[in-house]
Amino acid sequence: MALPSINVTVTNESFIVNTGEDSSTFLCGVMIPDTSEIISALGTTLEVQNGYLEIDSLEDWWSRLSARTGNGAGYSFGGFGGFPGSSHAPEADILYHMQYPGFTEDVPLGITATQVRWPNGPTGTWENEFYTVESYCQYGGKSVIGKKTADPFTSINTHTLDGIFGITTGSSGDIGTALTARDNDCLGFLNVQSLIEVAPKGESPATCVGSNANASLVYVYGSKYTLPLGQNPNKITSDADYKEVPLSADAAGCMSRTFRDAAPWYDPSGMIRGQILNVVKLKNPPTAAQANTLYDNIINPVLAFPGYGEVLFGNKVVGGASGDFFGSRIGVASLIIYLKKQIGVYARNLLFERNDDSTRQVFINQSTSILETVKSQNGISDYNIVCDDTNNPTTTVNAGLFVADVFVKPYKSVEFLQISFTNAEQATDIT
Repeated sequence: MALPSINVTVTNESFIVNTGEDSSTFLCGVMIPDTSEIISALGTTLEVQNGYLEIDSLEDWWSRLSARTGNGAGYSFGGFGGFPGSSHAPEADILYHMQYPGFTEDVPLGITATQVRWPNGPTGTWENEFYTVESYCQYGGKSVIGKKTADPFTSINTHTLDGIFGITTGSSGDIGTALTARDNDCLGFLNVQSLIEVAPKGESPATCVGSNANASLVYVYGSKYTLPLGQNPNKITSDADYKEVPLSADAAGCMSRTFRDAAPWYDPSGMIRGQILNVVKLKNPPTAAQANTLYDNIINPVLAFPGYGEVLFGNKVVGGASGDFFGSRIGVASLIIYLKKQIGVYARNLLFERNDDSTRQVFINQSTSILETVKSQNGISDYNIVCDDTNNPTTTVNAGLFVADVFVKPYKSVEFLQISFTNAEQATDIT
């Protein structure tokens, strides 16, 4: 009989990509540069015509690379318009590779529409944009991708967004403009790339934040390095071999996780809900002193902790007076946005109804139902609704106005722990 032994098998999984987290109801708009070609490269004909992409999941995003049809409205040429059986003429081969750089040069002539679009992964000017969206999708959220002039950003009537983030720091002002146009109905996640002295355009962090004073803006410092699709980690020789992704996309992803695992009024930060996915390492991680300075200036850092990895370590949002907790925390801002949307849906049913006690009581009953649900899920500790003759006098009614005042008390999250240890003598009775 053979001696007891251990058999160890090594399997190479270098090319296996992350599967991502479970799906979330969180819908985030992704604002891309005006010069971007990603919609033409990955969109359907209808999406190109609409000017934006709608992505349901991480798998949906990856499938855009392996789609087996072309795009007549986007990247197209000659006879290749995405129709089964069509092919390009030999003389168009060079043009084909220019338009479809995802295909390798050794592909034979006569490529048909049954070929996949990008067999070698994302390529071209939209490559970094692909990885930024991929980072967000890892957290299970849905997305709408378009330029700043696209319907999802200019109107609340086409998409009910929960958040917006941009591909570059240059989109910060555009996101602020979009939030203003949408009456701050969602959170905006903005990236600050440089440490302390240099914010997006050379300003100090305080100046950077002050230039976009929307109450629902979340600033996130820095970027991460992630492994490209199909890249063998053993062949990485420098940071240039990684893909750099702004951490604002991950912060939006953490909010998506929070919607799924907790509730909209919880902060997307810390060891439980703030863990950053698919990160090899941080680019220029801040020191403890730098992180404090960033946070003092309402910029949330991402920090690395042994045993936990990289974590979104801040919950501040622009808005509220200095020292005003309730006006300057992500969870509270998200709570107010949630209540505005939920109560607003019911309130629309009262338009063109009589402005009398009966209608006001209907509003109170419907709003109470929503607030009680939020209270039972630890979103608020108390509330009060005033909707009567005191705020609806005759002059207000005659003007066609219906006024309701809703007062809520949000919970505070823990930001500082104070734990004291006492070294007692052996003979001391500890009670």
